Amino acid sequence: MLRPVILCLLLVAVSSETWKVEFNNNAGSCPAHKNVDQSCKAIVVGAGPGGVYSAWRLQTSGKYGRGEVCIFERNNRVGGRVNSVRGFFPEHPKWTFDVGAYRFHTVFHPMVTALHEHFQVPIRCYKNPIGLNPECSSVLRGAYLRGQWHNADELKTSDGLGYNIDADERWGPENSGAPRTGHPRTYDYLFGNPGLPELASRLASGAFDTPATAWQAVDDISREVQTATFQGIPYSQLSLAEYASLNGVSDEALHFFFDADWETGETALSRQSLEYLAIEYARYFALLSEKSGDMHIAVTEDDLPAGYDTYLMKMLDAFTTAGGRVYFNNQLTDIEIEGNCPILEIGGHYYKPESAVLNMPSWDLMQLGRWSSFWQRSSPEFLASLGSLENYPLFKVYLAYNDAWWYTKLNWDNGRVKTSKWTTQMRFHDGVTECDNVAQKINCRGALLATYMTDDGWWNNMRWADSNTKEADPWSTQVIKFRRGQSSAQTEYFIDQIHQRVFETLHDAFLEAGLTEAEINTLQAQKPYAAIGGDWANQYASAVHIRQPSNNEVNWFSQQKPIQGVNLFLANEGFGMPTAWSEGSLVAAERVMAQHFGLPMPAINIPRQYWETFQKWD
Repeated sequence: MLRPVILCLLLVAVSSETWKVEFNNNAGSCPAHKNVDQSCKAIVVGAGPGGVYSAWRLQTSGKYGRGEVCIFERNNRVGGRVNSVRGFFPEHPKWTFDVGAYRFHTVFHPMVTALHEHFQVPIRCYKNPIGLNPECSSVLRGAYLRGQWHNADELKTSDGLGYNIDADERWGPENSGAPRTGHPRTYDYLFGNPGLPELASRLASGAFDTPATAWQAVDDISREVQTATFQGIPYSQLSLAEYASLNGVSDEALHFFFDADWETGETALSRQSLEYLAIEYARYFALLSEKSGDMHIAVTEDDLPAGYDTYLMKMLDAFTTAGGRVYFNNQLTDIEIEGNCPILEIGGHYYKPESAVLNMPSWDLMQLGRWSSFWQRSSPEFLASLGSLENYPLFKVYLAYNDAWWYTKLNWDNGRVKTSKWTTQMRFHDGVTECDNVAQKINCRGALLATYMTDDGWWNNMRWADSNTKEADPWSTQVIKFRRGQSSAQTEYFIDQIHQRVFETLHDAFLEAGLTEAEINTLQAQKPYAAIGGDWANQYASAVHIRQPSNNEVNWFSQQKPIQGVNLFLANEGFGMPTAWSEGSLVAAERVMAQHFGLPMPAINIPRQYWETFQKWD
């Protein structure tokens, strides 16, 4: 028996007309095998977004009869990295927390948005938890940089931030003639200062002003960046941070960029290849040419977070109603190839489908071991492409308080704060804020996203040792659960350390809000009574993928079929676009549905040009 495989949100995708022909030629050609179940004609391994979507599309396509499409999922739930936890707070039964993926953009994530609409899942602006931010604006409350608090106004200038910013990189009204109007962001380096010419020139010329010209620009940029170089280095081998440095951006300016990391994602973006980022942002601009939007979440009838898995559960219900089969607690442990047919060992049984879609991340594929025929027969191009995917760890914790002090004391119902010292970020619109009377701030309680970070060493050295902290299954998504008086002293210490960090970061913000030192101390003494979160920074549950620079010249989109001649396909957000988002998994899955199974464009409300564009990514 091979080492167990963890099934997160991964899925499968295909990328050429020859594959479609090959599949049609092989359909039904896998001979019967003793002790091998062949009742599942199409198998989907993994019930993440791409897996559930693939199964739903196949079962409702008319290509398969009832019971011929099967999902096998290692866990006892849908979602993979989408993990919505309900019922942890008996005193607040309507509270739901997404300890993994949690939000989507109504412009940049057309498939996720369309599926929420198709399955009639109510949504609202992510940044408007109690109705006081109807414009859905993004507010930076301040940042704790190099041990010093800076409020939002102070961040409008580079002076006094504790960074030795070169004169030609400064910003703010005091710096007349400064080339920047504000602090550097990812998009500055891509299409501002210094900017990629392929993007910057088209923005300046108005190529993204209308959908027709915008989608043509996406095609042109996608083609050009595959052969583009800077100082003789291919874009595929340069990260955004390296590109900025080669363009003369100083180390101090880059340090500020990483420390501020305004959305807890720009550090990850800066490590991705220029080739990938150019295509991703060109696509964003094309989508913006059609409509505007913002980050949203699924909500209940009470306007509370409903859980990101809501649309997945409705889609799974539609799949089973149409005749599909689902088997939870069944783990893929091996893939062998007999002739041109995959044989999957799942839950101690063997299955021989005509085609298989693997909704799995790269880490789980690697657990199959090099002795598996899956690895022995995979193409060198696929292996090289897989090697350029980095598993990016994330860790998030919500702290629950009887007093929602971020609203009652700071008057912050939304917004965020970043600190460089602990590579962490607080978000005051994430989690739950409830009041009996919002306007008068009567009996306000809630749970704050107190830390959202990459693994910075502190967490790695203070790993949760209490068995009561996480789910019992060691191969699970590592849900962190804490209640004061019920968890171990060590776990309580960890939670109190996060609480202490929060108050150390916000100390000067409390003073600016008019609190005295005594009042701050009294408030800090009211420690969180519970906590819930997700540990996506461990060996069993990687968070997301980022596409690193690589010497591999093979387009990663074309490597979603690892073994030529075998109807076995893999993809996750790492093989779709954008990486690190559920949209990427759905894109990768839809490429499989269209290019491998020959299905037409889905009957959901997505832009046709968007769908056609990602079918061309080969």
